[in-house]
Amino acid sequence: MLKNIFLKNKFNFFIAFLLLIVLILVRGVESKLFYDPFLVFFKRAYHYNIIPEINNGLLFLSYFFRYSINAILSIAIIYYLFKQRKAIKMLLIVYFGLFVVLIAAFYFFLYVCFIDWQVIFYVRRFLIQPLFLMLFVPAFLFQYLTNNVMQKAD
Repeated sequence: MLKNIFLKNKFNFFIAFLLLIVLILVRGVESKLFYDPFLVFFKRAYHYNIIPEINNGLLFLSYFFRYSINAILSIAIIYYLFKQRKAIKMLLIVYFGLFVVLIAAFYFFLYVCFIDWQVIFYVRRFLIQPLFLMLFVPAFLFQYLTNNVMQKAD
């Protein structure tokens, strides 16, 4: 069944693959494109518990810009894989809501209620990497396959 889906939609899968390559390229040039003092901090200095100098406005804009790029590319990948317009509208709302929650959690754990550097590290990771894509693609695939099986059973 999956083979048939792939054969029918080669062009869409090719576009999704190209978008995935762009996501990888964004990750490859992250230190040049985005302001993030935590890149070096989490590689070395977090053991010393010394917070790097942070320009909060620039950091927020950088995270917003990076999250937006990842979200747009992720939503485009999902669109080309599944061609569900209603789902895209829902994903836009979900991605926006997740950004609000994650950025609030990041600053809350950084300045208000510091627990551990790993908490900040993982919240930041959800902000700067397209991890939701890895969650949503299997969910949409499951939904797609379930709907097709149900339609054939009717």
